[in-house]
Amino acid sequence: MPRHDPTETPPEKRRAEKGSVVLKQLVRHTLQSAADLEALAKRWKCNEADAVRRALREAAERGE
Repeated sequence: MPRHDPTETPPEKRRAEKGSVVLKQLVRHTLQSAADLEALAKRWKCNEADAVRRALREAAERGE
């Protein structure tokens, strides 16, 4: 008998999805709102995922 139902999401994928959700929440909190993220994406002419990476990189460079 398998430990988990094979029809449900595998544990590795659940962990990855949870990590992705936590990262997005952290970034949204840091930027104060999703609207800020959208504005940055438009200003930097990139998609939101790239804006997240760039915002995190810049925050790390500032030591935040």
